[in-house]
Amino acid sequence: MPVFCFLLLGCYQGAVNEAQSDCASLTALGTNTTSHQQLYPMMSDRCIESVAGSIGLPLDSIPAIDSTPARIVTGLTSILLDSSRTIESDQTDSRLPLFARSQHSLSTQAHSLAGTDPTGVGWFAYTSDSITYTEIVAAEEMDGANARFRASDGRLQVSDSLPFFASSLGHDFPYMVGLLLVHEASHDTGPTHVDCTKTTDLDQCDQTEAGAYGVQLLLQQQWMVNSPDLLLDTSCTQIEALGQGTCLRINSSIDWPICTGERICN
Repeated sequence: MPVFCFLLLGCYQGAVNEAQSDCASLTALGTNTTSHQQLYPMMSDRCIESVAGSIGLPLDSIPAIDSTPARIVTGLTSILLDSSRTIESDQTDSRLPLFARSQHSLSTQAHSLAGTDPTGVGWFAYTSDSITYTEIVAAEEMDGANARFRASDGRLQVSDSLPFFASSLGHDFPYMVGLLLVHEASHDTGPTHVDCTKTTDLDQCDQTEAGAYGVQLLLQQQWMVNSPDLLLDTSCTQIEALGQGTCLRINSSIDWPICTGERICN
């Protein structure tokens, strides 16, 4: 993150405060299982611009609903709207990688957030603090990746095929895209990926759960467990399977329900 932002508390607070203020009408939703097609039309132009600006996503105009920028915006907004837990409950969860807990704590302190604040505000701060610039890149230039992050300058690149990826995630829940953004943000301080050893079908993995996939996986599992309306949805099984697939992206054994095959969906 830029040094001047680290020194000037106001630039930290601005991204979160502006997004909260400009998207205040959405907090009445009380859920982060609203689909992209439902959520995006409910967002004001000002809300869209604030969320995009929080990760340096330039907008010449309000993006079309089926575009990659629109998916990025609803993905990050769904993280902001997550009120299923508190910041403190995530920061004290020993299963969350230490680097993520540490950086998450620093982000919330910089934004003057309390432990009793909704967890989503904390992860929104964490993500917006790490990602300083976002650009859309042609899929053929991404080598099959949906997104990639360069920690040296906080640059996030997102494939223009993101809408296709997002629409395959069970009712197109924006939160799944939001988790992709959190995953990339965690590369700011977390370990880099390594070659997969559990399977030859995959390319990049994490050595242990103390990595970007571990952060993504734990937040997905927590989201599922704390979303009763999702657990009863027919798409829950598909998302559960996606989580189990993510488990294969971690070379070591993980003793988490979603990885040990225990049912999360009802």
